[in-house]
Amino acid sequence: VPADNGTTFHTLRDALASGNLTHGDTIQIQAGAQPGILASTNIPALSNLTIQGNLGASAQDLGAITIPNSFVINSTKPNLTIRNVTIESF
Repeated sequence: VPADNGTTFHTLRDALASGNLTHGDTIQIQAGAQPGILASTNIPALSNLTIQGNLGASAQDLGAITIPNSFVINSTKPNLTIRNVTIESF
């Protein structure tokens, strides 16, 4: 799927850095996508942000999100939800 960097992105990091997100938004990872590495510093200070794998896809169809062992969520990102994804650490 081509990325337009407005509503579709090649990586989760690109989607989070787009500047297009607002409080309560959902970033959906599509089947076959490779979301890549996610560091705490990549997540914008927004409340109620959801990062989710496509709810119609199985875990095997979704690429893993890789996070560093030092991944921390603080009070500037309240109610962050991450669901229906595989998380690997390094």
